Amino acid sequence: MRVLPLLSALALLTVPAMSAAATAPAVKVTDAWSRPAAASGNGAGYMVLTNTGGKTETLTAVQSNAAAKVEIHQSLIAGGVMSMKRIDNGVAIAPGQSVKFAPGGYHVMLLGLTRALKSGDSVPATLVF
Repeated sequence: MRVLPLLSALALLTVPAMSAAATAPAVKVTDAWSRPAAASGNGAGYMVLTNTGGKTETLTAVQSNAAAKVEIHQSLIAGGVMSMKRIDNGVAIAPGQSVKFAPGGYHVMLLGLTRALKSGDSVPATLVF
């Protein structure tokens, strides 16, 4: 159920963090959303990242003041059991390719939400490549 546009909720994700000498990666963020979640609880963010450039870009982190901690996770099914693991080495996006962050796959975990997420809210965030 798509309830909360995480960008409205993740709209600020299109401005990646970088050093002054670096150039912005050519990554487009679309279809960002999240479900409503209680304050102090955990939430998850979803989106599609499309690499429009000529070299592989790797999402290494997501930063947001909407949660005490933000992590990139992936849900996996092994032996009929679903599990979730934190992705520490980043998510690579090849040139001309897209990576979908969606329920049951990659997602952004918002751990220890600083406020409740309600339908229509925005969540400021920065993608780090």
